[in-house]
Amino acid sequence: MTTLAAIQAPKAGFQPPMFVGCGLSGVLRKTIESLFKDRQTGPRLQKDTLSLTHPLKTLTNTGIDLGRSKFVQTAQLLSFNLNYQETSVHQLSLQGQYDFQSQSLTADFSFVSALVVKDPETGEERQELFRFDFHLEAQHSQYSSGSSSVQKEDILHFARKLVEKIAKLHSEGKEIDGLALDTEDLKDLGTVEDGRLLKSIMAFIHVLRNINFMQKRQGEHVWVDLERQKDLVTTADSQEQQSLSYSLTVQRVVQESTTQSVFIEDVPSEVSAST
Repeated sequence: MTTLAAIQAPKAGFQPPMFVGCGLSGVLRKTIESLFKDRQTGPRLQKDTLSLTHPLKTLTNTGIDLGRSKFVQTAQLLSFNLNYQETSVHQLSLQGQYDFQSQSLTADFSFVSALVVKDPETGEERQELFRFDFHLEAQHSQYSSGSSSVQKEDILHFARKLVEKIAKLHSEGKEIDGLALDTEDLKDLGTVEDGRLLKSIMAFIHVLRNINFMQKRQGEHVWVDLERQKDLVTTADSQEQQSLSYSLTVQRVVQESTTQSVFIEDVPSEVSAST
């Protein structure tokens, strides 16, 4: 609701008033790429054939044992649990999930392999089995925000239109009693040049009233009202962020099928990093 304020002009004959990565490599990257290729291109159906489709061929070529692997996809998540064929690297597996909505990936990559270690007491070298567990978390985030504000017409441009209207009313023979403006607009006028602009407008009205007085013109009494132009301004801000964190844990595999942490020379058993 607009609040009006008024300033009455002085009577004729009086004085005017004073106022966001890092990339992946090797088997892990090839596997993850193969998971989403079929989603992008869509499934390809072949009639009367026993050959594997292209995505399955790709997975097989990376060494995945399809009989012991599983994929589960919903509208939001793609979960996978992949087991690889036995080679010189044992118990190779990859499991995790990709969230399409948050564009985040969580994956755990593990395998068992033999390493040559040296006994610190005897200096004897021997092969032992170690389990490598690689945990990865990656996310691509995009945030959008916006704000709206009302931008008013330039106060000097508004003052010029106000003076033009005052002059037009006078030419029509109207008797101007004062200003009837929005409270904020009147306040803004009073802040220009320490109030001198508003005083000049009121003095202009006073001069016109004196002219009417001397010419003995008695027109319709009016108050000058004028609506200041206002525009709605909307600003938008978009931010993009990529994050990648991973950790590597190395553990010795003992005969009792249990594991224990191992420390080899100056290399820690767990390494983590994030970007």
